[in-house]
Amino acid sequence: MGVVYIAALAALPNLFTRSRALQAKFFRRAETLPSDSLIKALTTQLDLSKEKTTWGELRRSVLWKKAQLLKEHQPRLKDPLKEAYVLLCQKEIDMQLASVNRLVTVARGFANLSERRHLIKWRIAWLPPTPSVECQCGAIKGNQNHMLICPATITLVQKLWSLMNPAPPPEVHLIDYDLNCLPGSFKSPGTWCDWWPCLLALLRAVDQTTSSYKLPEKKAHGQILIDLAAKFCATKPTRPHRIPPPTQELVPGDPLPHFLSKISTIPRQPPPSVPARNCA
Repeated sequence: MGVVYIAALAALPNLFTRSRALQAKFFRRAETLPSDSLIKALTTQLDLSKEKTTWGELRRSVLWKKAQLLKEHQPRLKDPLKEAYVLLCQKEIDMQLASVNRLVTVARGFANLSERRHLIKWRIAWLPPTPSVECQCGAIKGNQNHMLICPATITLVQKLWSLMNPAPPPEVHLIDYDLNCLPGSFKSPGTWCDWWPCLLALLRAVDQTTSSYKLPEKKAHGQILIDLAAKFCATKPTRPHRIPPPTQELVPGDPLPHFLSKISTIPRQPPPSVPARNCA
């Protein structure tokens, strides 16, 4: 699987946001250097300059300003810049989920942190663990193929299989087939919305049956998608129903219906052929 797909599935920010993060880290490093260092001397002169510089524009970035505000937060944060970066990334996802008409990528929008972790670990063959470990049902190798027949997951597997239309081919794993069927963007609820919560529940069951510790309780799977679909249905504009024109009762002796019936029975004739003109 490509690195780009893993990055999208992990909900990594775009390149613009990541470049801002690197710039902010450089600013923080420049502030901690001694006063006799070259960078400190250059940045001091740039701060005193009244001309418009790239350094001044970068210092006014949203991420750096947010980090400066979080320095005064009480209780005192261990890493204000890291907290500002997390808030900025979450803001991007919240902005996409806030609007129904805007394209929301499936990989970024419809899974929380634990659900996204299961998706990534499955795609890179870390769920179940590789090399295979013993399953809680007693099987020696709790690999991906075993999860299709494991007593701990068989109910969810059958439910997910019944929701898939068309059914996956025998040479493709059920979970991989489902992930490949995900659309690139969300404009309206589709058939995949029915099996998405079941898929997340199955991945969590796979993680639990191959783990030596008990996972935290999970009430609802795919709650983000459920809320977004409900919002879409609530805000979807309803189209006005077309009212058919009233039927006119036939009047005895009216020649119009007889005339229209004759027109409908006249066979269509092909248009007459036009001879080509000699343009020479």
